[in-house]
Amino acid sequence: MACMEAFRSVYAPPTDHPNAGRWQRAIDGALARGYLVADILSERIPLRGADILDAGAGVGGTSICLAQRGAKVVALDRDAARCSALRALGLLVVLADASRTPFRAERFDGIVLQDVLEHCCNPAAVLREAYRLLRPGGAVYISTPNRYALVNFLADPHWGLPFIAVLSRPALRTALRLVRPHDAHRRDLARLLGFREFTSLLEKTGFRWTLRTEIAASALFARPDAVVWSRLHRLAARLLRFNPFCRMVMGISRREYGLAPRVVFPCWYALCTKPS
Repeated sequence: MACMEAFRSVYAPPTDHPNAGRWQRAIDGALARGYLVADILSERIPLRGADILDAGAGVGGTSICLAQRGAKVVALDRDAARCSALRALGLLVVLADASRTPFRAERFDGIVLQDVLEHCCNPAAVLREAYRLLRPGGAVYISTPNRYALVNFLADPHWGLPFIAVLSRPALRTALRLVRPHDAHRRDLARLLGFREFTSLLEKTGFRWTLRTEIAASALFARPDAVVWSRLHRLAARLLRFNPFCRMVMGISRREYGLAPRVVFPCWYALCTKPS
């Protein structure tokens, strides 16, 4: 059984690395985000005994949280080093790309695509594969940041830098060579999606979807590390805790259409189902 102690031990960052502080914040927030994923996914499927694929498992925080809720979790990632670390946590791990997995059709009750689509060169292929793997009546959890959200424009959710959320991957790589050369070579640089592009991908795949942004908005005030990681975003969360801002944010978060999901929501939290 994967455990929290192993998680913190495996991912203790080297203190002399230029990104040590950012890594530590990411590690601290991974479990908090995992619990949020479990809360949202459990709205549609009972987690105890469910077969769950955590596609693009990353550091494994979400896989651990789902396993603690009683799910039978398969952690999938395309990075061999990450897979080795995931195995050290006691997880069942598969090395594969989320768009081409070795599993049979309708293998899983639930699938997690947590902050994955923006890192994929072909997000449509990833969604088609998720649809193939999902059992009828199952659910796919998807979170992905909003390309045109004002707060992301001021501080990109991956780098905490202004004005780069709308860049293409080649342009982002060029910008990182100037300000963060240690990261410019990465192959998983994010290209954020706009709302129309995101929902069109879901509908073309065949999913029925609903946004569960209000759950994330509630978590933003109770445990902000489950939702945001940059210092600017966390400062904004602390400021918005006070009424009437809190009530206003919660009210806006319940809107699935209109201006709010297009330019206000920093990230979408969607539950998708496969029609029977």
